[in-house]
Amino acid sequence: MFKSIIIHCLVGGGLFLLFVFFYDVYHIPKDFIAVPILYGLLALADILPKLNKPMKTAVSSASEAISSAVQERESKKARQDLIEYKKLFDEGILSKEEYEIKVDTLKKKIL
Repeated sequence: MFKSIIIHCLVGGGLFLLFVFFYDVYHIPKDFIAVPILYGLLALADILPKLNKPMKTAVSSASEAISSAVQERESKKARQDLIEYKKLFDEGILSKEEYEIKVDTLKKKIL
């Protein structure tokens, strides 16, 4: 892929230098600058799809890693909260109904 990028840069640069040379020496109209510009656009059309595939893969794997880390963190926090609510229930601060409601919501996060 990098080989094609370098080749496109060399060809596009060469076309631009030829344009500048012919413009200075032969005084061709400025409209011919469209040739190197069109080549540059065609080169981008060739290169961008090749770059897009690895980016999609990288973004997808990063997204999965972040999602997994967030779920793991939420599960760990829910387990800690479950222990804390159990202590509060054992001390009599929480009623049985309140404790069961909290346990049900935390179990959903863990599982």
